[in-house]
Amino acid sequence: MQWISISEYSIIYGFCETNSNDDTISRIYKKNLVNTGDSVFFEKEVKRLLKQIVNNFNKESLVDKRVTVSIPVSRARLFLNKLDNGLSEEEVGSALDWKINQVLPGNETLFTQHYPLHNDDSVGDGQFLSLIISHSLRKTLVNTLAQAGYEPIMMDISLFSAYEVLRKSFPINAYNRWGVWEMAKENDSQNLLIIDNGAVSFISFSFLDNNEVVIHQNTNPEKLNADFVENLIFKNYKNANFDKMFVYSNAPNNVFVQNQIKSENQIIINPIPVLSNQKVQLEKKYLSDKYIVSQFAAIAGLIARYR
Repeated sequence: MQWISISEYSIIYGFCETNSNDDTISRIYKKNLVNTGDSVFFEKEVKRLLKQIVNNFNKESLVDKRVTVSIPVSRARLFLNKLDNGLSEEEVGSALDWKINQVLPGNETLFTQHYPLHNDDSVGDGQFLSLIISHSLRKTLVNTLAQAGYEPIMMDISLFSAYEVLRKSFPINAYNRWGVWEMAKENDSQNLLIIDNGAVSFISFSFLDNNEVVIHQNTNPEKLNADFVENLIFKNYKNANFDKMFVYSNAPNNVFVQNQIKSENQIIINPIPVLSNQKVQLEKKYLSDKYIVSQFAAIAGLIARYR
């Protein structure tokens, strides 16, 4: 299995190899990505780096050609869907795919991810968040990998992969209300997951002057408005009745990120326990501090779920 985690700033990738003792070791590498904000340029840059990455895969003579990929949530479309109660897990999946196909005819379910937004353990009781990769980006990813002989078996959203790392390495069940902040550079879109007694909400926002924010996407506008986000980010998360705020960044060396991420109000996501459990090796230069390491949260989530 190979893993590729794409952010707005880089592509982090990894693969398995077997040593002389038949022990499987995973290695992770990183390629910086030039991003002007333009979607066409972004896809061309992703394609250019993917070709380099699959060439590196080929040098390893990998037998397993399966690949899992995560993309930034900013490169996906977001939909909210409501289902009737009492559906089985299989019926839920079929119903959600049908709803998406009404909006996007010809959509391939392989590249759709559905996340429950309710707090009930019963399947199908509430809303679901569906994230769909844009057609052009999906085509770029699939074709580039397929032309090199690799099979993309799953596509995920990086923010949710980082969320999975917390579920596997931190006692989050002890918290009722907490969040995951994918921290971006100052002028870029910030992405935030809010988990309130098990119910998941997503907010995308940008910073304005005078500690104000503008919200781009919000799955729960009745409860999570701009005032809530400002109080959560600029003041103290405890003032918003929050237990914990976890953060990670794909631009850990950025000055703005450094100033924000070192706030005492946040806990840096540390993917090392998950990576170590999966026998993954990181280059020493990435182990200098927890801020640098946090950028590997998304790929750690991919590895933990799709090894």
